[in-house]
Amino acid sequence: MKRTASSPLVLCALLAVLATACPGQKPAQAPAKVAEVTPLIVGIQEQLEQIRAGEIDKARRKFGPFTPEQEQAIEALTRGIVNKIAHGPISELRHHAGHPDGAHVVAAIRKAFHLQD
Repeated sequence: MKRTASSPLVLCALLAVLATACPGQKPAQAPAKVAEVTPLIVGIQEQLEQIRAGEIDKARRKFGPFTPEQEQAIEALTRGIVNKIAHGPISELRHHAGHPDGAHVVAAIRKAFHLQD
């Protein structure tokens, strides 16, 4: 599923990133610094969502169609897992945005998720 700038997932990610400006920075500076990692955060979320959706599709092919209750349970379960996996790296990106040592953290997370600049 292709995410666009108007999709709820992308908008939520952008708002969450912008809401966590680093303490001690001037208000005008913080969003600009945090905004630098926003594309990486969105990329992580999109990549994990593609994996999640692909695995659900694979399960549907193997087991056949699910009941509405099963669909709802699978969606909730897999979204919860994806959110927990993404939380650590995304929190680190937000925390290190604009910090002098932040470039190393950003580079490591980018490499771990195989995301390009």
